[in-house]
Amino acid sequence: MNAPSLHDKIESAKILLLKEKEINKKTHNISNLFDSFNLSITELLGLAKEGLLKLDNYKLGQGYINEYRRKGREFGAKLEKLKVASLGDGGSSFNTHNPFADKHCNLGKGYYEKLINALDIELDVLSFQSLAQQEITQKFLSFEIKLSLDKVRKFLEEKIDSFMRDELNLAERVDNFLENYISNKSYYKTQRSLSYQRQKEDFSIAIQKELGKGYPPNSLKLDYTQIWDKQTILHTYFLETALGMEREGLIEIKDIIYQKAPYGMMIMTSDEFWKYPTIIQMKILPEFHRYYKILYDYKSQKADSVRKMVVDKQPQTTSKSEPKKEIVRQGVLKKDLLFPIPANTRWEDITLKFKNKFDVEVIIKGKKHESDYEKMGFADKRVKKTEEKTKANDAWDFLFLLSTLKGIFPIDSLTGKEKGKKLKQKQTLSKSLIALFPTIKDDPVEYNDMERNYKIKIKLIPEKTFRDDFRDRDIKFNSDDKSESEKIFDEMTENKSYNKVKKFLGNDEMTDS
Repeated sequence: MNAPSLHDKIESAKILLLKEKEINKKTHNISNLFDSFNLSITELLGLAKEGLLKLDNYKLGQGYINEYRRKGREFGAKLEKLKVASLGDGGSSFNTHNPFADKHCNLGKGYYEKLINALDIELDVLSFQSLAQQEITQKFLSFEIKLSLDKVRKFLEEKIDSFMRDELNLAERVDNFLENYISNKSYYKTQRSLSYQRQKEDFSIAIQKELGKGYPPNSLKLDYTQIWDKQTILHTYFLETALGMEREGLIEIKDIIYQKAPYGMMIMTSDEFWKYPTIIQMKILPEFHRYYKILYDYKSQKADSVRKMVVDKQPQTTSKSEPKKEIVRQGVLKKDLLFPIPANTRWEDITLKFKNKFDVEVIIKGKKHESDYEKMGFADKRVKKTEEKTKANDAWDFLFLLSTLKGIFPIDSLTGKEKGKKLKQKQTLSKSLIALFPTIKDDPVEYNDMERNYKIKIKLIPEKTFRDDFRDRDIKFNSDDKSESEKIFDEMTENKSYNKVKKFLGNDEMTDS
């Protein structure tokens, strides 16, 4: 019986903690333990040697004898067929040994005579370990697991602390899997794994992408195919990285989900391994968002520095007679901007003050500019415009609505198609604002997964009597021809969703009128 790797021990220890109520002080058989919890007897015996648990009450069920005899009959029938077939080949010799022909079923006379007359029998430790190596016994060997929970926790803490310091040698995991499958083994044995810090950064970026898609932060599921490519995964440790992030208080691991492949054990370089990845289900903690902001700011600054170095090294190709073009972002010239944008402007430095439904005052770091939805690119291009009629698109309606809600929209107050429509409007609004202010790189409308809402970073000031002006200008207002913003506002102030809005605005700032 091969000794379990350190990675296997860490994985098994975490499973034992997660499933403690279902495993501790319970009786299990080897087969069900693997199917239900992905725990092997080899790993459990390894943890028992570490003093993390105790295996007790070893028993073998009588069904083993029936199974052994059935296997013996099947194997004997195969030998007879081979014997008959060999006669046509001049009596070719072959191995006629039947491994299931022992009259005491490989138990020895003592255990056999006891089991033949009982439902099950107790085994000593050595007999149990010997029988546990045989596949035929897996369904019939049972035992009790008693955990030393404090020792299991301490074992994990010590190992993961070493992993986070890049002091834990887990390379044997890769070697064990690949030893018989990769010709250039020395390459993989000499290749160093990615540092914990690098793996944590990749892991965090993948988490943020999933959160951005709207997946719930309290039960987020992630697997290694969402983080690394096939080549990189050979030099990473998915579970250990998650345990390190849990140790730092960034996430809480709720479950480890193993997808069973139809062909049993897989090697890491196979396509099957990639089709059935291990999934970690986790809860995202508040500390993660603080860490990710630091990570995002750092990477943004680093990217800016690289871009600046590249720009500084570019040869000047403009002639003396040709004026130098000022580029503010790839594909955008400074002269093409609708508003002059001072250096280092952020979304928080911009204010939009609605004069009415259509006209706004744009204030950028204290400098005021008059504009409207058409100049800013929010006209609905699907609607044919005449001198009498113009129409703003849905993104402008959403922006106007945000101005009435202090820049916060509780997206979870909507469901189904309405929620999908708002998500699309949000995306269009973000793209339009980035096109207006191309020097600002981050998203102007962010999703707050803790409060489950969208919040715009730009300061919005609504017109005082916005409910009286929900109409297209120069068109006689018809109560049946309300804009999307008015319909949404009416809905939110007349049904249960209004209570969710009041939570953000405060009871004294909004009435049911």
